[in-house]
Amino acid sequence: MVSIIKSRLKDRKFLMRLFCFLSAFIVVFWLGAVTAFAADESESTSRYAELSDEPKDGEGKWPWPFDGIYNSFREAAYNLIMSSLEGSFDMIDGVTDTANETLQKTPKEYQSTIFGTVDTVAKKVIMPIATVILTYVVLLDFMQGVMEKNNFHEFDTSVFIRWIIKTVVAIYFVSNATTIANAFFDVGKSLANNLVSVTTEESGKLAGIMNVVDTTLCQCGIGTFMSMLIPIGLLNIVSIVMFMCVYIIMIGRMIEIYLHLSVAPIPLATITNREFGESGKNYLKIIFAFVLQMFFILLGICIYRTLVVKNLSDTIGSINVGTDNVAWIINLKLFEILAYGAVLILTMFKSNSLAKSILGAH
Repeated sequence: MVSIIKSRLKDRKFLMRLFCFLSAFIVVFWLGAVTAFAADESESTSRYAELSDEPKDGEGKWPWPFDGIYNSFREAAYNLIMSSLEGSFDMIDGVTDTANETLQKTPKEYQSTIFGTVDTVAKKVIMPIATVILTYVVLLDFMQGVMEKNNFHEFDTSVFIRWIIKTVVAIYFVSNATTIANAFFDVGKSLANNLVSVTTEESGKLAGIMNVVDTTLCQCGIGTFMSMLIPIGLLNIVSIVMFMCVYIIMIGRMIEIYLHLSVAPIPLATITNREFGESGKNYLKIIFAFVLQMFFILLGICIYRTLVVKNLSDTIGSINVGTDNVAWIINLKLFEILAYGAVLILTMFKSNSLAKSILGAH
């Protein structure tokens, strides 16, 4: 026996195999102990719900000495899923809250410095051009009023009274063009405040359902968490795209509004004329279309929040982890959120054309 042991100890291949086996055993044992300790520490400091000792979705734990590794992987996957969901929900809530707050502002409240610049441009740069146009329109109205239905025997002096009234109105519109246009947005602000006050309680926030999600997912295993990575990754991407699109729409809308306000005296100079008055009327329709666009966007955000929050909270709250396919149900709801987000983005991009079509603006 001793001779066999001595001969084995002299065999280099045997010594190498023995060394690898002992090294692997020590590494696995040490890794299991360290990860088990790390899992215990992370469970005590986690801001989410404490994971159940055993997954209740039918997944079995790994046997010793890999149980510590399993617990650590499960804890890491759970924290990754929860932090990703929380980040996406916070981003969606943040961008919708910002949209609600920004869209309720008038051009003057949104950026008073830019509005002051636009008002100065309208009065000092565009006003001379509008004055020339107004002079032409007023003289044209006067000639049309004198020559229309005039047989050179009977002359209606009321033509002069109508012409004076139209001229006074035209001068008032041109002199206060920016103020008149901005008045539409004051009306829109009141409309937005009423809409938000009515719909806030109905819509809710995505961050408010994290407790329901947390209570369900803390009972799941690694397999459920891994199957949710792709849908949650797509949700993160859609959240970022939604964030960018909302800001693009809001900033583009305000820039377009400022551009329209800067030339307000020109179309309003023609509003009292029968032949050229369509330009001024169409301009006021476009301004009101911006107000109606704001209403559509706010209402779309409310509908989006209501659909997502209600469906997700009701579905996840009714899940039985022991019998239901948790991963399939949650992933299905996450894809629904993706679809709702895509529809909301398309609706926001089409809101301006929808508002113009309703008002007949072009």
